Amino acid sequence: MYVSSVLWRFKAGGRERVAQVLEEQILPTVRQVAGLRHVYIAPTDADTWLSVLLYDSQAQAEAGLATLVPVVRQHMGDTVEGMERHAGEVTLEAHPS
Repeated sequence: MYVSSVLWRFKAGGRERVAQVLEEQILPTVRQVAGLRHVYIAPTDADTWLSVLLYDSQAQAEAGLATLVPVVRQHMGDTVEGMERHAGEVTLEAHPS
């Protein structure tokens, strides 16, 4: 399993627009990516969002990113101030007993 996380920074005051684009554009696109297991998206403050996506493989994570970036640019390009991506092979997984 492979995880890809991105911390997205948006211009001030765009929270409602970001939420709308996530629901209407990003999630429908990401649901079509092969090998995607889970998507978690959380606002961490007013203008910063964290996305965590779990894939079956690194190749699928890279393909997923290549699919999503153009959609983000098209619908939120003027709002995005920056992004910081971290990714890697999952080496430990735990479930509550």
